[in-house]
Amino acid sequence: MDDLKSKYLTAIDAATDEAALEEVRLAAIGKKGEVALRMRELGRMTPEERQSAGPALNALKAQITEALAARKAMLEAQALDARLAGEWLDVTLPGAGA
Repeated sequence: MDDLKSKYLTAIDAATDEAALEEVRLAAIGKKGEVALRMRELGRMTPEERQSAGPALNALKAQITEALAARKAMLEAQALDARLAGEWLDVTLPGAGA
């Protein structure tokens, strides 16, 4: 579990745009993602194994989801800052109709 956690948290931190972030989300927790595949394997485990693996997988999925949301918010804020920096308006200049 720790290898998956470090793999995907590193990939999330390395994502430079929302498309890359979506690729990481799909690879990690998407329908065919690694975490989803491991969750499907729970059915083949013994009840004792399931008791330890189930909560660990749910915690991993929650951590990845939280990291994705935080990184997405940060990327959106960076995009907004970049847009605002490029679209500034000097209100002290006379208007076009003046």
